[in-house]
Amino acid sequence: MMQSIRRANLIVVWVDRLFDEAETRKMDVSEEKKEQRIVEAVLAEAKITWHSFNLDPVRKKADDSFEIGTKVKDSLHAKLYSQQK
Repeated sequence: MMQSIRRANLIVVWVDRLFDEAETRKMDVSEEKKEQRIVEAVLAEAKITWHSFNLDPVRKKADDSFEIGTKVKDSLHAKLYSQQK
């Protein structure tokens, strides 16, 4: 359970760093920012649900957050680093 939340948190931090790089390069990443808000909301729900001790939904929400966040990370990474070639 906690591992699911930790890895979702890691993706959020990773994506935030990619956003910083995109901002430095003045790139349009508005679509990814919308998706990131979803990631953060789902992760927040997982953390809140954790306190109710209904653990099955916690893991599902954390895993969903990780999966969506990974897609955002991959999209940002492709935008940032495919243009350097």
